[in-house]
Parts: sequence; structure tokens; C-alpha cells
Amino acid sequence: MEYCRSVFVRESDGEIRKVSPEQGEFNTPCVDPTGRDAVCQGYANGSLGLWRLSLGEEHAEQLTPAHTVALMPAYSWDGSAIVFSSDGGSGSGPKTMADFFTWPPPAHICLNVFVMDLATGQSRQITSGAYHDYRPSFSPDGSRIVFSSDRGGRMQLWSVPADGRSEPQRLQEAGWGMRPWFSRDGHTVFFHTEVDGRHRICRIDAAGGEFVPLSNDYRGMSHGVFALPQEDCLLMHSSRGGGCAIWRLPLDGAEPTRVETRGFRIAGHATQAKTEVMTFDSTQESPSVEPPQEDRA
Repeated sequence: MEYCRSVFVRESDGEIRKVSPEQGEFNTPCVDPTGRDAVCQGYANGSLGLWRLSLGEEHAEQLTPAHTVALMPAYSWDGSAIVFSSDGGSGSGPKTMADFFTWPPPAHICLNVFVMDLATGQSRQITSGAYHDYRPSFSPDGSRIVFSSDRGGRMQLWSVPADGRSEPQRLQEAGWGMRPWFSRDGHTVFFHTEVDGRHRICRIDAAGGEFVPLSNDYRGMSHGVFALPQEDCLLMHSSRGGGCAIWRLPLDGAEPTRVETRGFRIAGHATQAKTEVMTFDSTQESPSVEPPQEDRA
């Protein structure tokens, strides 16, 4: 089933505005640490690439060239760079959003990890090979990148130096893993995987090993983890309350609380700036269509 998402900003006072262009599909946003801009993946005019959204001026610009497929961007913790997945202009990436949301990914799709310096606009390739390298994110000090990849035979967590000077190392010993994100102290990586028939938020040491499910994520299907920059709390989207909503998941084991997105039946892929400005995506404009529960992105 096809479904279309748009990107929205939730201000610190709870006001919500659409910030992605009217034409095309835009999703999986990441807000910069200051709350001034966001990056997202988007599909408009036949080009599947990265876009920067100015949250104050409501201006959008494409960051990657039309011949290059680029997806799943994430800001560095200081806002100076973004890390993302791309086919590097080889033509081996997904051609449409429908191709990208197919699971498992089609064998012909090849994506590796790239880093873009936002001051210069220059990108450099970090990983290589005929793999699906998905969902990269930076460590807080910017020295490492964690990502999901099938380079070991199944989609698991891998880590690589941000300068790309050595080969990736697998972090995960069992199961599969998606959407990894470092804790704000850099010692832990959070992600989601299947535990007892449900998708749950888990933690794993940043050096690798066995993963542990978070005890307070005990209901529903949970995805899209993001570590808040100023407190020991995560954001996730989950079906725990019905539908798909954004939740705050405290790391001290306290009960999760739902983030108010009034008027939105579906909301996900939330990230939050130090200013408490939040971005997320939604299918609000297509209310009769819901994303599949097995969306692992």
C-alpha cells in the first residue's frame, strides 16, 4: 500500500506547522541542534534526495544533485555536518519512495554512508561495497558513525570512524537492528529490534555486545528512537496507545508519556533541538491511508 508523508515542525509552545514543500513526498526529518533548520529525504520532480528546510522562513532547498540518490540524513551533534545513505551517483539506489519502503530492500539497491560538510557542501564517502547501509548517525563527539547494514548477512548495527580510515565493525551479536542513535554521553547506542514478537527499543554498548530491551517499552510496536540532547530521555514513535504517535521514553525506567500533536492521527520519526523545537513526519494530508505497522525505518 502506498502512503505519502510530509514534514512538520512542533514549536516549543505546541504550535504545529507544515514545513515541507506542497508538491512531492518528504519524510524522516532531523532537526538541527539550534532548531533553525531541518534536513529530510524527499521526492520531487523525479529526484530522490536530501532537502534542507528553513523552519523560520519556510524555505526548502535540495542539498544533493538530481543524479544522486540520498536518504536518511542526520545532523552531527554540533550541527556542522550531516551523515546520510547514498548511492553516490551510481544509479544503484531506489528510484522512488515506494522502492525505499519495500522490505526487505530489493537486491539491486546499493547504499553506502556519506558525510556532508554543511559549510562547504562537499560530501565524502565513508563506507563502500554492494550493501544496504542504512540509518547512519554520529556519536556526540563526531568521531564515529553507527548505522544498520546487511554486510554481515542480516540487517544489524555497525560502527565506523567518521573519517572512514578503517573498516566498519559489527556491534550486534544476534538479531536484527534498525535506526541506531548514540546516547548523549556516547557510551550507549539505542535502536529497535524484535523481542518476543514485538518491535522494542533496546540498548547496546557502543563497543558492541549483547543488547537489552528497555523495561518501560513494554507495549505496542516501537520505532524511530532519538536521544534528547539535554536530558536522559528518548523519543520514539509507537502503537502503544493505538495508531502511531510520538512518545517520550525516560531512561530511568519511568512510564512513557505521549507527545501532544493535536489533530494528527499519525506522527513519527521525531527529533528535537536544544530549544525544544521538534520535527516529525505524518500522513495527515492522506487521512484514509495509514503506514504499515511493520515500517522498520
